[in-house]
Amino acid sequence: MTKHPVALNDLDWSGTSDGPAAARSRARMTPAQRIEWLEESLDLALATGALDADRARRQAAADSWDVPQSEAGRRASPLL
Repeated sequence: MTKHPVALNDLDWSGTSDGPAAARSRARMTPAQRIEWLEESLDLALATGALDADRARRQAAADSWDVPQSEAGRRASPLL
């Protein structure tokens, strides 16, 4: 019986560098090898636009929590 691939959602990181096997493999690396791996990962994230997309997602989440300055001043002071 053949299993059909399951569609993954955007937040499903299974099978990526966050998986248990990859984490164990990195644990056996020297510090220099880990830095090289990190640099390669960041280069890939930059090249594919993944880093920009993640930053934009995080900024949008932060912006949704923004409080206008006039309200922020009133909330910060218990006397007002």
